[in-house]
Amino acid sequence: ENSVYKDLSIFMPISELHLVKGKHDCQFTVQLYVENTGITFAHEIRRLAAVKLFELGRLSSGRAAQLAGMSRVAFLMILIDYQVSPFSLTMSDLECEIRNA
Repeated sequence: ENSVYKDLSIFMPISELHLVKGKHDCQFTVQLYVENTGITFAHEIRRLAAVKLFELGRLSSGRAAQLAGMSRVAFLMILIDYQVSPFSLTMSDLECEIRNA
């Protein structure tokens, strides 16, 4: 998926473009990647948003997985990379579960 950013400036000397003198309408495409992963920056932002919204309890794991563009199982497996538990129990909930076990 493509995102359009209108606040990015790139300086490139005109001599580097090897254009003849005159008016030119140039369009550049820049693809940003997260270092050493092959994942595009836009995909990583969606993934981070999905993890955070899941962590806050605003999205189910299934909806978060959809936002991240992956299966539910794959999403649950990447949570460890972000130090997020796939379980939504609070400490008091967990203590209660242990007492009632």
